[in-house]
Amino acid sequence: MKTKLYQIIAALLFIATTCAAQEQPATRTEKISGVRPVADSVLAIERAYLVPINYEDIRYVTPEIGLTSRTLMQDWTATLRSDVTFQSPFADRKKAARDALTDLLAHYERATGYSNVFAVLDNGDSLALVPTHSPNGGGGMETITPILATRITLPAENRSAAALITAIGEQVSQATGKPLVAGTPPQPLFDGDQTSIGASNEPARSVLARLLKEVPVGYMSEPNLAGGVHPVPTTFASQVLCEHDDMCAINVHVIQPQGRGAIGMEPPTQSGLLNMPPE
Repeated sequence: MKTKLYQIIAALLFIATTCAAQEQPATRTEKISGVRPVADSVLAIERAYLVPINYEDIRYVTPEIGLTSRTLMQDWTATLRSDVTFQSPFADRKKAARDALTDLLAHYERATGYSNVFAVLDNGDSLALVPTHSPNGGGGMETITPILATRITLPAENRSAAALITAIGEQVSQATGKPLVAGTPPQPLFDGDQTSIGASNEPARSVLARLLKEVPVGYMSEPNLAGGVHPVPTTFASQVLCEHDDMCAINVHVIQPQGRGAIGMEPPTQSGLLNMPPE
């Protein structure tokens, strides 16, 4: 009787293990080796799932900790789902992107020993990864205000998209006393397109998000089964990247699926600042 009971239990465990294995999604890995591991990981997740993720660097209370954190995070391998592609429904892609960001933050905590440094925000048609705390060098954590949470006011006047980004940076710089400049925009879209977006005591992040939605969508070339190509809309995202002297830049880039080229535009493979070399 006992032998038969053990056989039944063993069979149930086998079935449960098999079902669990079958439910595990297919994955692939991507090596992250840039000098800005968190920002570069965000770019990899964007390319994998074609989901805009607007990223903001930390202005560390103690700059040396920021440099050490980058070193500790370098050369890690991100795990991404291979069964979710840019052709999957947006809800599936956004969930996969959010899960990948959660994995990124878990690795950040393991590598650096710092938790609750970043928060993931869901903005409906995009995600954001923003800093909320900074190590202070004394073993504690300090609450910080993300750069683009700064409230700004801008007149609603006609100007180029690039000029609006510059104006956003000037307003944030004036309010915080720390420089925020326009970095790398996707040319030629942001020089030629006009906008009348203004703001009244509004978070800079919201103003920038409106601009990224308003700019005319670009198109990339995607091969089809007939041997030709068809246009696939591209979307935009931003990264605010900082140096340890507190200089930060707003960089806007085109998001494109992994391994697919664009018409007249190339996606970034690593994050950087315009005319500001990495450490």
